[in-house]
Amino acid sequence: MAVKTLLILEDNPGDVELIKYYFKDTEYNLVLSESLKEIDLILKSQTVECIISDLNIRESSGLRTLNHLIEIADNTPVIVLTGIRDPILEKQALNSGAFEYLSKDSLNSLLLLRTVKSIYSHKSY
Repeated sequence: MAVKTLLILEDNPGDVELIKYYFKDTEYNLVLSESLKEIDLILKSQTVECIISDLNIRESSGLRTLNHLIEIADNTPVIVLTGIRDPILEKQALNSGAFEYLSKDSLNSLLLLRTVKSIYSHKSY
């Protein structure tokens, strides 16, 4: 089974550790980043199957973060993983091109893994 690379944009160390735990013992390789500048460099140097991103990081917030990722990601699916429970923001994110919008409050390993795996059954990716 080929290893699949996921790019994680998250600046909260506790959330990073939780995501790493969820993907432990899976076929996924995680590339971790805390900044959009670093994401830009990573995407220029390697191929990733998916980006999992918080909306609010030190240098950017909300849809601005998502729009930047979509612009530079060259059709790479972006899963929003955020602590913001806002149905209006969720709809805006999905309409802007996010593959999925997940709340950190209701996240578990099964949901996150299922969401990532569903990318491969989606014909547009």
